[in-house]
Amino acid sequence: MNDILNVYGISQILDTKDFIIVLEFAEGGSYNNWINKNYKDFDWKNKIRTSLMLRSKAYAQAEDICSFGMIMYFTATGKQPFVNCAHDHHLTLKICNGTKPEINVPEAPKCYIDLMKRCWDSNLENRSNAIEMHELMESFYDYYNSCKKVETSAIEIRKPFKEAEIHRKTYRTSLLLRKEVNIQKLFTQLGYLILLQRIFQNLIF
Repeated sequence: MNDILNVYGISQILDTKDFIIVLEFAEGGSYNNWINKNYKDFDWKNKIRTSLMLRSKAYAQAEDICSFGMIMYFTATGKQPFVNCAHDHHLTLKICNGTKPEINVPEAPKCYIDLMKRCWDSNLENRSNAIEMHELMESFYDYYNSCKKVETSAIEIRKPFKEAEIHRKTYRTSLLLRKEVNIQKLFTQLGYLILLQRIFQNLIF
């Protein structure tokens, strides 16, 4: 039970009717912080395993399955849904009109994306249920980690996950290179600022 946070209280805002829950402080940070810190080691084996671990009876209702789809998106991409949009009433209206977070192959395998999008289906009857989600995620995990000779259907599932892993590593390398270039630019700019400061001081004194 050590991995479950204690709930210390619950309250409601009278004007908005929104609820506030007071939870135990998580020393390890949020799931968002954890992924940002560990993204370089967060390969597709761990992504699928995490989705399996998070899947539980808490996601039994169709509305909850939609939320789990958002967790699948964040797990796959390392980005919050709609991270580049202002979280205001305009976004709310867009979501109500069918706007969904964008994700494409090879960022994630098509079978994973299709399952995730089913969680977001506007028709509740078309959404996956918790049992189906578990079975599919378990099959993804088994096929991905299988080292034995497997049937063609298993290879067809495993291959896109391997391709998504190659994309993840390539994308991370490009991010590191861009950060390195930005740091070099920053040092260059700082050098110019220091030089200008010295020239300015010499002009005054």
